[in-house]
Amino acid sequence: MKGIERLTLKVNFLLALIVLLPTSVQASNKVSSPDVTKDKVELEYRGGYDIDEDDNKDGNQLHKFVANYGLTDRWRMETKGILAESSKGYDWTALEWSNRFQILKGDEGLPKLSIQGNYKFSLQSGKPDKFEATVLMSKDMGSLTHVTNINFENEVGSYAKDGTDFNVRWKTKYRYRPSFEPGVELFMDFGKFGTETSGPRKYQ
Repeated sequence: MKGIERLTLKVNFLLALIVLLPTSVQASNKVSSPDVTKDKVELEYRGGYDIDEDDNKDGNQLHKFVANYGLTDRWRMETKGILAESSKGYDWTALEWSNRFQILKGDEGLPKLSIQGNYKFSLQSGKPDKFEATVLMSKDMGSLTHVTNINFENEVGSYAKDGTDFNVRWKTKYRYRPSFEPGVELFMDFGKFGTETSGPRKYQ
């Protein structure tokens, strides 16, 4: 493809260590690097599988198909389609569009820093759209790379509920070699704030 520096294909399954065993195997979640590279294209698939005592949830699958492109060395655009599978069959549940802007490139010992805005268009009747704002940071320390994502999400539209969902994602990986970088991921969901009662905290 003319003008495209690099094409990266990714298939992400549950590669990281699970810190605490969740009831839902959320390989569809990820901790994102703040990096933006001009002319870089990524095509990515992420899948998740539910293991739950509730028969209506047990065995449900979630599939995410992602494509992104670095327009400049600081601006990246991304689109994502979400396909859910349940006992009733397959259904496209949402389309997402996001823009990432890298503020710091990690020069002079500073961490890498980006901000990202993501809008999720619901394809399900009676479900709200969602807007997510994310701060992405990373820092290399010796052979280790530490990455954190701080997420704020609000529902949008006539079906939206009040409050802002707040969660934090953390990843530490060991850069053994480019083809093998083992690591640990931690997902912390603090529920909603800005409502009369906050939601429960969840950890994975």
